[in-house]
Amino acid sequence: MLKKLALLSLFAVALLLVPSTGDAYENCNGVGYFALQVPDPGAMTVDGKGGDWSWYDPDFVVGPDEMCNTLGGGMPPLDDFDIAIRLGWTPEPDNRFYALITVVDDSLNLDETQVDNFWNDDDLEIIMDANHGDWAEANNSIRIDHQQFGFHIPGEGRPEAVASVRFQQPPEMQWPINEGVLESAVAVSPSATHGATNTTSVYEVRMHAWDQLQPDGASASNRHVFEAGPGGGRGAS
Repeated sequence: MLKKLALLSLFAVALLLVPSTGDAYENCNGVGYFALQVPDPGAMTVDGKGGDWSWYDPDFVVGPDEMCNTLGGGMPPLDDFDIAIRLGWTPEPDNRFYALITVVDDSLNLDETQVDNFWNDDDLEIIMDANHGDWAEANNSIRIDHQQFGFHIPGEGRPEAVASVRFQQPPEMQWPINEGVLESAVAVSPSATHGATNTTSVYEVRMHAWDQLQPDGASASNRHVFEAGPGGGRGAS
């Protein structure tokens, strides 16, 4: 009973893994993602290490067997690409979304340097539609009702900031990263370099969510309030 009350069903969240193969992998288990309530938000550190996620019930970890290639074709073998997705949430007063995504890849592709081109690299995207709003926006329109957050591996001419609001979003839409309400880290072993082989990348995210994300900042935006139960809506990539 306690476990059930701590569940948040995230039909309105999509995670898109974009490896260097030109494919894109997302959840397609017909149920969606479930997030577990973080028992102690103060114990969580966003460092890409994952040592503070030992509380997470392994029954809710999403792996390749619950994913499909959204661009067509099948999933790669596990010795090519493996993934473990853990999602969390907290009620008020913390009221934030948490994610820990571990990706094992046989070859790391990191040759893009422009934020809007990182989908050509090994990349993570989290797409949110907390208020089930308009998904018919043009690529270069300001995405207020749904947001596309990208997470990449810094270094080698790429920006040091792991996160960005995209696609083709103006600088004023980057305020969640600039103001620290979207925190992220990624740790890569053995090497975060283009062409590295047999790598493990650990992405960690802690962030506010918004029913509407406005370019004029937090005071003009509507922050989403997380509560246990079904999130409703849908995810897209």
